[in-house]
Amino acid sequence: MSVDQRVRAALHAAADAYEPDEAEALRIVVARTGGVRRTRQPWRVLAAAIAVVAVVLVAVGIGQLLRGSPRSSAVAAAPLPGRYVVDVSETSAGENRDIAGRWVVVLAEDGTIQLTPPETYSLARTGSSYRTDGHTLRTDVLLDYPGCQAGTSSLGVYLWHAYTDQVQFVVVDDECAPRIALFTDQRWERLP
Repeated sequence: MSVDQRVRAALHAAADAYEPDEAEALRIVVARTGGVRRTRQPWRVLAAAIAVVAVVLVAVGIGQLLRGSPRSSAVAAAPLPGRYVVDVSETSAGENRDIAGRWVVVLAEDGTIQLTPPETYSLARTGSSYRTDGHTLRTDVLLDYPGCQAGTSSLGVYLWHAYTDQVQFVVVDDECAPRIALFTDQRWERLP
């Protein structure tokens, strides 16, 4: 037997004979650290639960809008043309403060839009139009507003659903911030 083989055999025999006292080693470690500590992080569980609830609520809300399920007091869906009132908040208006306030919007059956804006709005009130294809609306409202002519399209594209007493819009594609605020800040209330 070579020296190398003898050394290897002796090392294996010594390793096989060694039986560590695991319980004693654990007691020493626990004594050194001051006891067994479990790190609990309840905020992680809470954050995960909140995230799951948020995802479910968003999914349900989008699903209801796309299916046309009314969430207002209305029961039956209504056609889009009509006379509406909407209040655009200063928060939604952002730097376009002149659009904040009460708007009366008439969506005529011929595709024209008549605007009665708040007193702070000084640009054109006529000449706007819209077109629908199913529940998709394309419009050039506020085209004369600075910055709303730029980009690849001067039209705003929205999904819409009309209820007996309201209409709700969700932006699909629009580069005009004031128009987005007008259409999506709140549901539009139908006027008699």
